[in-house]
Amino acid sequence: MAQTLEIFDGSVTIDLLGSNYTALFRGGVAGLGDPPSAVSASANTITAKTLQPRTVTIPLKISGSSVADLRTKIRDLDETLREASDRRISGHGTVIVLKTNFTTTSADDTDWRILEGGLVQPQSILNTIAVDTNNLIVGAVLRLLVEPLGRLAQVSPTDDTLENEVDSTNLNYDDFDSLTGNQPALANIKLHDTNNGGGTPWNGSKTVWIAKRSGSRKTDTLFIDESNDQIEGTNPFDDTAVFSKPAGLTTNASGGTSETIRWTGSGGSASIEAKADMGYFEYDIAGGSLPKGLFRVLVRASMELLDTSAPANMVRTEFGVALGWKFGSATLTPAEADYKAFVSSTEDEWEIIDVGEISIPPHAVPEGITAPTLTIRIHAVVAADGAGSGSVPSGDYVEVAADHIFLLPIDEGAVIVNSVGTNDRIFLDGQGDNPGVYLLNTSDVAQQFATSDGKPFPIGPEDTRIMWLRDDIGDPTTIQAEISVDYLPQVGGV
Repeated sequence: MAQTLEIFDGSVTIDLLGSNYTALFRGGVAGLGDPPSAVSASANTITAKTLQPRTVTIPLKISGSSVADLRTKIRDLDETLREASDRRISGHGTVIVLKTNFTTTSADDTDWRILEGGLVQPQSILNTIAVDTNNLIVGAVLRLLVEPLGRLAQVSPTDDTLENEVDSTNLNYDDFDSLTGNQPALANIKLHDTNNGGGTPWNGSKTVWIAKRSGSRKTDTLFIDESNDQIEGTNPFDDTAVFSKPAGLTTNASGGTSETIRWTGSGGSASIEAKADMGYFEYDIAGGSLPKGLFRVLVRASMELLDTSAPANMVRTEFGVALGWKFGSATLTPAEADYKAFVSSTEDEWEIIDVGEISIPPHAVPEGITAPTLTIRIHAVVAADGAGSGSVPSGDYVEVAADHIFLLPIDEGAVIVNSVGTNDRIFLDGQGDNPGVYLLNTSDVAQQFATSDGKPFPIGPEDTRIMWLRDDIGDPTTIQAEISVDYLPQVGGV
């Protein structure tokens, strides 16, 4: 194929390698190398890097069939450049682009979105011999301010089915490897219930978490099924150390098992005391397998409360879970105020609770020295707000069960979408000029902005894993989502 250097407004093409407009350059177009950037640094560490718009400079020869036609060619180019900036200011109309390809491969077709531009005409325009006799201007300079990254052709959607856990072939992620381009690709991501295709339907209006992990960190283990130990702690019922741990087989738990601790009243009516040391579930991550970065810790847990008092003295929302950890000799133990309450009003109903952030490793480890095991602790908590005013008859109890934890990575990009119903489709618009998170109906018609935290994120160019989790009461193996992803690869130069 022939080389390409064009300005395209969505319908009309101005060919800058044609007979009317002829680019005069050798070895490429000035300004299409590495993108300019602004860097913020602290000591020896880069804290931020922002790419800047780039200026592209193209010397031009402009030819016409007559003086009047030459003027028309100059006016057409000027009007197109003025329209480019008007469209970017108003936000309406197709973005005008500079299209380039200096190879013989169509995959290298690149669009550089124009912010503004201008044509600088040389003094030779006053040379009546060149202009009036030859209908020619030599030495004009086209200057374009374009976005820092160029866009390759959009890659069409890929669909996959994800489960709500990681267990053998049941995966909550999709991998995108060997992406084209050398810069992050702009991605549109859609997630929806697969029930129309025969899966088990989502239950109710729930929260959905979506995040990515890339490069060498892509294959880190972030889903940890079932705790390795339960530490019973102290009983909130008058400190009477009466515990029992029911069998681990649990319907609707990942892998069919969970860990459980029960706190039971004894010997008459025992008062309730606020406690953060009721006990905890432990999830170990070996020092050599630490997934480094910043994470939100999501735990799938349930609670059963037996309170035969009249009126009831135990309140479900005063019980919950909180995040703690142990890393070598360093520990974090939560206070009562750190708890996240159980929301479900149904006994033994599973829910996923976001218990907070953790930086892994929690503190620095010297280069070349083995890191200790990180033990994440999910504490059972009874809060201070009014919990101490009641009493628990003998035999009444609170039982907390823990299934898996999921370390949701948030340092590369994550979105948390609330109130997602069975018929809702989540759409992360990462390609629009105003990226956003939307809810669609089953016909893919936009209904509203979603109630969400975070914003759409790019993927690649390194291998990227997109993962999800839904706060659903159903068996994680049968709760599914269909994920559809299309993306625009980007390049930093030609």
